Amino acid sequence: MINESVTRLVNYAEACGLITSADRIYAVNAILETLGLTEYEEPATVTDVPLHEILTEITDYAVANGRIEEGIVSRDLFDTKLMGRLMPRPSEVIAHFEALYAISPVAATDWYYKLSCDSNYIRRDRIAKDKKWTIATPY
Repeated sequence: MINESVTRLVNYAEACGLITSADRIYAVNAILETLGLTEYEEPATVTDVPLHEILTEITDYAVANGRIEEGIVSRDLFDTKLMGRLMPRPSEVIAHFEALYAISPVAATDWYYKLSCDSNYIRRDRIAKDKKWTIATPY
């Protein structure tokens, strides 16, 4: 079960461009280290599920195995740590942003917003639950 979740997370990171195929082994090892695991066998196939479900699976495992305490803050900090293992270094983010910004500030901002969503810094699953009331105004 946990091997499937780790594979799902690495597949997600690669699909979103957080990592490349050259980073897979490094990313798997970083996640395993975070979970305190020393063994891993990549499943032949896994089904894709949304990021928040993958992170919930892995966080549930961490709680059940004493890696973290139960609670929303502990869970949020832990899944943030997991995603941090898959993020480019700050210098790489800054360099990419600045290169895009030189071409188009809008493109740079759009890229950074997507990165923030893909890395779960902006938690799309929670935003989707927000209640909204809209009204036509001159503003």
